[in-house]
Amino acid sequence: MRKFISCLIVLCTFSFTVIAQQSFEPGYILEHNKDTVKGYIETGLEYELTQSVKFKTDVNAVAKEFGLSELTGFGIGKSVY
Repeated sequence: MRKFISCLIVLCTFSFTVIAQQSFEPGYILEHNKDTVKGYIETGLEYELTQSVKFKTDVNAVAKEFGLSELTGFGIGKSVY
């Protein structure tokens, strides 16, 4: 019984860790000077994406957060915002 409870705790902890990880998908941002920059955008709920966008140019790069006033638009896959 003790092993079962220990395994259950480990599995629950692992599942929360997987849920908490950020996921980035290929996309692009449109800057005000009409530049299109390709990279990776953090996926999230549509409401979150209307508030700010986390973008990075490379998979291993650090993400930079852009607000609504800093971008003309952005796209994730075939979706354009």
